Amino acid sequence: MMLTASVALLALFAAAAAQTVFPPPDQVEQHRVLTDSANYALGQDKNLPNLTCVQTTRRFEDLDNSGWRPIDTVIEQLIYFEHREHYKVLELNGQPASIAHEQLHDAASSKDFSSVMRTIFLPRTQTEFAWQAWSGLRGRKMNVYAYRVQPFRSTFHVEGPGQSLDLVGAYHGLISIDSEKHFVHRVTLQFDDIPLSFPIQDVSLMLDYDYARIGDTVRLLPLQFEVRYRSGNQLVKNDVDYLNYQKLNAQSATKFGSPEANKE
Repeated sequence: MMLTASVALLALFAAAAAQTVFPPPDQVEQHRVLTDSANYALGQDKNLPNLTCVQTTRRFEDLDNSGWRPIDTVIEQLIYFEHREHYKVLELNGQPASIAHEQLHDAASSKDFSSVMRTIFLPRTQTEFAWQAWSGLRGRKMNVYAYRVQPFRSTFHVEGPGQSLDLVGAYHGLISIDSEKHFVHRVTLQFDDIPLSFPIQDVSLMLDYDYARIGDTVRLLPLQFEVRYRSGNQLVKNDVDYLNYQKLNAQSATKFGSPEANKE
């Protein structure tokens, strides 16, 4: 989200912290929470089963600060097979569609489906963490940490129109970790120091995770994803929902395990 929205998020977390009497955890506990979260985040991708879900992307714009106006809605089948993502467009603005995912104009992708959280905790990223507050999220008590990644450690990309421009730079945000299992339930990210000459500005995102049943197991999986940015005078917001998680059946797994599929 834009900077003003990020400030609002910080204020919300601060307000929640002000209403609680819980003292902050000591340094040992803070370190333990981050260590457990890192182990979880870095191992999550390997432990995720092959699965499928419905990804719905709603795109909005605001041209004159008069409020968000809907642009389009895309419904896709997202297939996660052997740690890779595949997409099939099902509907565009309520009508059946056969357009390829790559041809969608500026549609939010879940390329962050398994990577945003992991990237923050990669040892080579050397992310700086600082405990901020206690907060609540969907009925769970959360440790909220601020984090920052320096530009020379970053692998976070912002692509310009048509993917012809690619920028890698510093970013910061908040990460919410539950107080019991030390799993990450929310990540916010604000891209820093984008050159004024770059066509995309004020880039930010928020990714929420929640529990979903996959076959006989319950997994913590993406629930909602929001990305905001500015292009000239146009503000753009993409809201993405993930629904109807299912274990990938044998027929689909065979299709996406074929040599032709792996060339995607």
